[in-house]
Amino acid sequence: MAEFNGNPYYHPEKCGLEIVEFIDNSKEEYTFDYTVIWRDIETGKYYRGSDSGCSCPIPFEDFHSLADMDEVSPPHR
Repeated sequence: MAEFNGNPYYHPEKCGLEIVEFIDNSKEEYTFDYTVIWRDIETGKYYRGSDSGCSCPIPFEDFHSLADMDEVSPPHR
C-alpha cells in the first residue's frame, strides 16, 4: 500500500494522486466539510475521501495511505 509523502488534499502530486472532483459542503464560517475524488496516477483507480472539522485541524491531515480512502467507480462526466 502506497504511503503518502504529504497531504493528499494540498499536495496530491506528492501522494501519486490528482484531484478530479471537489465538493465543499461547509455551511458555517471557520469550518470545513469536504469530499474529494482522487485518481491514482499509477493505477488509474479512483478514491473518495471526506473530512470535516473546525478551522484548527488541516483537512485530510489524518490521511496517510489509500487505505484511508474508499475506492470508487470513475465519476460520470
